[in-house]
Amino acid sequence: MVLREDEKFDADLRKGRIAAETLMKPMTFFEAVEALKLPKAEEGGEKKKGDKKGGNTIISTQTHHLVTKIDLSGFKFLRFSKAGLQELIMGIDRLPCIRAVSLKNNGIADEHDREILALMSIQKIKSLDLSCNSMEKMGGQIGKKLRDEVTHFTWIDLTQNLFYNDVAANTAILMGLKKQKELIFAGLTCHGQQSEMMAHLIQPKRPGMALNMRNSTLTKPCMTYLCNNMTNYSYYITALSFKFCYIDFDQILMLGDGLRFNKTIVKLDLSSNALKACWTKFLFEALLDNYCLAHLDLSNNFLDNEFAVDLSHLLESNQTLHTVDISNNPIEPEGAKYLLQQLLTKNDTVESLGDLENTNMLMGVRYREEIRQCLFLNSSNHARKRMIMNQIEQTKHNNPTQKNIKKPNEPFQKKGEKLANDNTFTMDMQTQYPMLKPIAFSNPM
Repeated sequence: MVLREDEKFDADLRKGRIAAETLMKPMTFFEAVEALKLPKAEEGGEKKKGDKKGGNTIISTQTHHLVTKIDLSGFKFLRFSKAGLQELIMGIDRLPCIRAVSLKNNGIADEHDREILALMSIQKIKSLDLSCNSMEKMGGQIGKKLRDEVTHFTWIDLTQNLFYNDVAANTAILMGLKKQKELIFAGLTCHGQQSEMMAHLIQPKRPGMALNMRNSTLTKPCMTYLCNNMTNYSYYITALSFKFCYIDFDQILMLGDGLRFNKTIVKLDLSSNALKACWTKFLFEALLDNYCLAHLDLSNNFLDNEFAVDLSHLLESNQTLHTVDISNNPIEPEGAKYLLQQLLTKNDTVESLGDLENTNMLMGVRYREEIRQCLFLNSSNHARKRMIMNQIEQTKHNNPTQKNIKKPNEPFQKKGEKLANDNTFTMDMQTQYPMLKPIAFSNPM
C-alpha cells in the first residue's frame, strides 16, 4: 500500500511538473490566435438555402469581440503559421469595432501573400503594422493593392522589409500611399530619389502627417523639402523618425533651422545616428526657441559629458520637452551631476530620460537613482518638488553662519567635542544630494 501511494505521488508530481513547464512556455502564433476567441466561421456567414450569392457575414456583438486593436507581434521564432494567419483574418472580418492590426516582427514572407492582401482588403482596418518582416517580392503586390484597390488606410508601417532595394516595388507603394485620402502616418525604408517621393507625401492643406523613414538614405533635396516646410504654416508635420539614417552635419544644421520656429512637430527620433556633442549644440540652439517639440529621442549615439552640460542648459530654458531619451550614451558622473542640478532646480516638465538604469552604467548608481527620483517628482507632484526645494533654500537662508566652513577631518580621527555640537558639516554639503534615498540591492518580489 505504501509503494502504491509513493508511485501515485510520483505520478502526480510528474503531472504537476509537466503542467508548470507548459505554462512557462511561450505561446505559438496559432495558440495566441486561439486565445483571442475570435468568432468562428460556423457561427454565421454560411450560405443559406435559396441564396445563390451566399449569406452576408454575420458580425458578432459579444462583449469580448468589441476590441478595436489586435497586436500579435514578435512571433518570428515562435512558429508563425499560415493556418494561424488564415484563422486570424477570418475572425477579424466578423469583429464590429476592429480598427488596428499589428503583425510586426513575425517573419511574414512571400508565401503569405494571399492572406496579407486579404487582410488589406478589409475596409474596417484603418491601421496596419507590417514592419520588421521578411517580405521581398510581395512589395510589388502591396504597392499595386494600395495604388489600384484600397484607399481606406490612415496608418501603415512597412519599414524593415526585404523590398527596401526594389525600386519598382517602393515606387508602387509610394504611389499607393498618395492615394490614401486620410493618411496620417506612413513608414517605409527607401533610398535616393525615393526618399524625396516619401517626403512629398506631406502636402499643403492636409491633415497632420508623420513619417517613419527608418534605415533610409536621405538625399539633400529630401531634407531641404522637409525643413523648408517645417516653417510653412500650410504644411502640418507631426512627427519624424530618422533612426539609423546616419544624417550628416549639414542635415543637422538644416533640421535645426526648420525646428527653430516650427509649431507642429511634437516627436523627433534621431536615435542610432552616431551623433556627437558638437553636432547637437546647433540642434539645442534651435530648440531654445521651439515650444512645440515634446519628445526627443537621442539614444544610442556618442553623446558624452559635453552633451549633458548642453542639455542641462536647454532644460533650464525649455519647459516644453516631456521626454528626452538619452539612454545608451557614454555620459559619466560629471555630466549626470549637471543634469541632476537642472532637474532639481530649474525644470518641472521632463518626466523621462529613457532607460538609464539598464543602459547608462557610466553615470553611476547614485546619480541614476537620484535622477530617477527627481523625474518621479516631476511626473507625480510638482507642488511637492517645489515645497522640498523651498525648504532647502529656507534652511540655507536661516543658517548663513554654517556656510564656507572648512571640510571635516578624517572620519576615524578622535573628536574633542560631542557629535551633537559638531558644526563641521555645512548646509551646502548636506543638501548636495537632497533626493537620495536608500537603495535596495535586492531582486524585486
